[in-house]
Order: sequence, then C-alpha cells, then structure tokens
Amino acid sequence: MNPSKAMAKSVTLCAVLATLALAACQDTPAPTAPDQESSFDHRASGPSGAVYVQTNDASRNEIVAYRRAPNGPLDLIGTFATGGKGTGMPRLGSQGSVILSDDNRWLLVTNVGSDEISVFSVSDGRLRLTDKVRSHGDMPFSLALRGNLLYVLNAGGAGNITAFTLNNSGRLSHLSHSTRPLSGSVSGSSTAPAPAQVSFSPDGGTLVVTEKATSIIDTYTVGSDGLASGPTVHNSNGETPFGFAFRSDGIFVVTEAHNAAPGRPRRPPTALRAAFGASAPACPIPRPMSAGP
Repeated sequence: MNPSKAMAKSVTLCAVLATLALAACQDTPAPTAPDQESSFDHRASGPSGAVYVQTNDASRNEIVAYRRAPNGPLDLIGTFATGGKGTGMPRLGSQGSVILSDDNRWLLVTNVGSDEISVFSVSDGRLRLTDKVRSHGDMPFSLALRGNLLYVLNAGGAGNITAFTLNNSGRLSHLSHSTRPLSGSVSGSSTAPAPAQVSFSPDGGTLVVTEKATSIIDTYTVGSDGLASGPTVHNSNGETPFGFAFRSDGIFVVTEAHNAAPGRPRRPPTALRAAFGASAPACPIPRPMSAGP
C-alpha cells in the first residue's frame, strides 16, 4: 500500500475512534461540582444543527457559522466578529479552541493573537457577542467548560491553566487564585511544553492537559470550589500526545502524533488508568501500517 495512503487511513481511523469515544460520553447536564454527570456531546440536538469554526485571522478573528441539514450539507449562516485577533496561521495546533456549552446556549472561542476569550449567545444558529476577557496568560489554545466553570489552557511560554465562571448573562469572571502551571513546575524542564488540549474527566473531578513538545500528560484534581490542585505529571506512552476523549466507562483515549513521523505506531494510552480509577485496559489506538519495506 502507498505509505501516504496508509498514513491517511490510520489518521482517519484515529479520528473516528476519538469521535466515537467522545460521543459515548453522553449524560445529562449537571452542576459544576465534581462527581456529577454531564453531557460531553457538544453537537446540536435534533435532526439538524449548526457548525462553528474560527478564522484565526490576525487582524479580525471571526466565527463562521453554518447550518447543518439532517443529511449533512452545510449552508452558510454568516460570520461573527469575536472582537479579538488570531495568529494568521491556517490552523491551530490544538483541540477545543471553539466550544459549545452543554445546553447549546453559549459559544466560547479563543483569540490566540490577542490573548482573549470571547463568549457568544446562540439563537437558531446565529451568534451575539456577550463578553470578551483577557485569558490571564499567553496564547489561549483550548477551553473546557463544565456547568458554569471554564478552564482555559494558555500555551505561550511555560504555559498555564486558569479558571473563570460563566454567568446567566454570558459574562466571564476570573476565579481568583486559580492559575496553575504545567509540567515544568514539577519536572524542572525549561522546554516550552506546546500544550494541545484541556478537558474535564467524566465525573468533573479531574482536569487533563496534553503537552506535545514534552510528551507529557498533566492531571489536576478539581475541588468543589472549582480550584485545581496539581499538576501530577504522567509520561505519555508515545510521542506528541495531542487530542483526547473519554469512553463511556471513563477510560482515557489519546491520539499521539509522533512528531508527524510517517509509519509510527500509536500505542495504547495506559499511563492514566490509576489517575481515573479505571481497572480495565486502556483503549488501543489504531496503528498505522508501516511505511518501511
């Protein structure tokens, strides 16, 4: 088989597996406090819905909204300015830069170029800007929302996570004393971690961050006050951990980019089993076919 086709097939399989793992974690919305069930399916409900992407434009970041028909085709609704700036790059090396709240009322987006977070109210697919705040760090790359508790992953420099609360008017307030470092505070490494994603565990009691440059996965314990403790540092089973999701049984599934090297295997992500109290083997990631002879 042609190596490039084999690699594309493997990447597609990994993407499908991650999507299935995410879709499996579908419960009912819940309060912020840990040990409550919440929805992890951010797709619009019903036979039709909407799709939102950001332009990441360096001078005027915008959200492009599309209406999704029941059979899949997209129709443009319009573009909506975030009030912030992107980096101008054609893509971000992250997962979760645009997220929808569990009740589909709020859309949140990172403005990486201006270090800001924008919030929109959602009505019939159309957006109205309700707030824009500083991210309390450099280069906000990824967002995680559970109930009214928002964590942002700032990727610039040594990186950090920090928390906000979202009120019923769609406005964000920074949670005092919530900023936490990434792995460098534990490992002593001066390497910029290049983090990719932040997300909550299914019970809301743990935050997880993947670091691409260090091949490390950080976990934080989240208290009932919304404050995170940590990080606890885990070595990834493979190189360049990137996007991830949780299966319905709580098993952590992560894709590993292996520095984009062709023909490299994705190994089962078992390192975090103890962190989430899972006793079953972690979910295997599909392995690409070898690019060698």
